[in-house]
Parts: sequence; structure tokens; C-alpha cells
Amino acid sequence: AKPCSTADNPLPGGGRVVSASELEEMGDTQAERLARLYGAEAVDVVTSAAQDGLVSAEVEQAVLKEGALRLEDYWARRSSRAWFDEGAGLPILVEAASRMADLLGWDDSRKALEIENCRQIDGASRSGFLESTGWREMSDDCRAAG
Repeated sequence: AKPCSTADNPLPGGGRVVSASELEEMGDTQAERLARLYGAEAVDVVTSAAQDGLVSAEVEQAVLKEGALRLEDYWARRSSRAWFDEGAGLPILVEAASRMADLLGWDDSRKALEIENCRQIDGASRSGFLESTGWREMSDDCRAAG
């Protein structure tokens, strides 16, 4: 077997530690989130956000630099908005899907499918809590999506 060629190569954005204070353009909470998620690439995301808005800049980062192909990739995995934004990041899904559609050539039906998938994932992630409080209306298909 060949020796590992990637053991000493940092992941994208991992070349140096970026502190939230370096991202003065953002509020404290957003600056901390961006610094932790994007590392050295947070500066590029913030620069792009000044022109196109933060959601658009993050979607571009996710698609163009990280290979995201689904709205879920951006919303839950790349930006972590599903877990840390107010309202589970649901309010930004339409904006994010529209930008992904521009970048990936989606039509309106694909955009709608991607948004609905994220909403189902959100619902499924809450199903354990809701079941424990007596709510049982969620379909089995939705539970399996989580």
C-alpha cells in the first residue's frame, strides 16, 4: 500500500484558524458561525456576502467549492442552518433554492421538490419529540426521510 498522501493536507478552509473578530462585517453570532464552519474561507464568504447577501454567498460556497448538489446539502450539512438558525433555517429555503437553481440549472419543479424535501426532513427530525408529546399524524414516509 502507498503511504497516505492526504494526512498532512488540511481540509478546505483548514489552513489557518479564523476568529470571529476578523469578520467585523457580521454580527457576533453570524461571525462565530462563519468562522467555525468555513475557517480560512470565511473571509471569502463574507466578501461575497457584501455583494450578494449571506445566503447567496453560502450557497455559492457550498455548490462551487464544496460540491453540494441538493438543497439539503447546503441547508443541513454545509451551513448548519437547519440546526442553528432561528426557525431551523426554514425561512431561507426559498432564497437558497433559487440561488442553487441558478447555479445548477434547476427548473421550478426541482426547486419545489428540494424545498419540500428539507421541510420533510425538518418534520421528521422533530417526530420523536412530537411523538413523546402525543402527536402522531406524521406519515411513515416522512419518518423514513430523517
